[in-house]
Amino acid sequence: VAYDPRGYVWIALPDGLLQIYNLETEEWDAYNEFQNRLVISSILPHDDFVLIGSDIGVAELRLDSKDHWERTWKAEIGPVNEMLIADNHIWVAQNNGLRRIELDFINKQIPNAWQQFNMATGLPSNDVTALVSYDNSIAAGTVAGLTFFDGQTWSSPEQTEHQIRDLCIWKNHIVLASNFGVYFKESSGTWSRLANAGAKVNHVCSTDQDELWLGTESEAL
Repeated sequence: VAYDPRGYVWIALPDGLLQIYNLETEEWDAYNEFQNRLVISSILPHDDFVLIGSDIGVAELRLDSKDHWERTWKAEIGPVNEMLIADNHIWVAQNNGLRRIELDFINKQIPNAWQQFNMATGLPSNDVTALVSYDNSIAAGTVAGLTFFDGQTWSSPEQTEHQIRDLCIWKNHIVLASNFGVYFKESSGTWSRLANAGAKVNHVCSTDQDELWLGTESEAL
């Protein structure tokens, strides 16, 4: 499920069908190109387009002149765990590393056009599970901790004993959910655990009102 600031709520069903709810008109629409063809893992609305991540790669949808959603390109770069748009790039977290491409690059559908990062280029693991923009850098969560990209290189990994499940920004702090629970990075650079947040948390998300929401494996929100 993803919220589009233009007034849509996107819902991906298990069979690949996309349900789109218009909050203003209270009407439903559907996009069925992917139905029974792929598994959708991530939805990322941005400005005038929406990125769809799946078990085969990334696709972009835009509204045409008749207000119908159409696919403008598709890059078959492999299974997608999460996506991020930051630093004028599309970033894609995958099980074989991390890929990025410039937003204004024309031929995004060409797999070799995507720059790839992996353990050989500084990641603590090739299994990248989460992405977030933080303090003028890109934070990448992996199954062996997290690292920060400053535009040139990846930093030394932190929290290497943690299998990162998700990342978010809360009150200007980076927050991680891992197999050890939920932690946030203090201004001093040390990591502290959030009380009462157990190891069953799979997702973390903050709101504009600085509320922190935790999605758990078996205990709801």
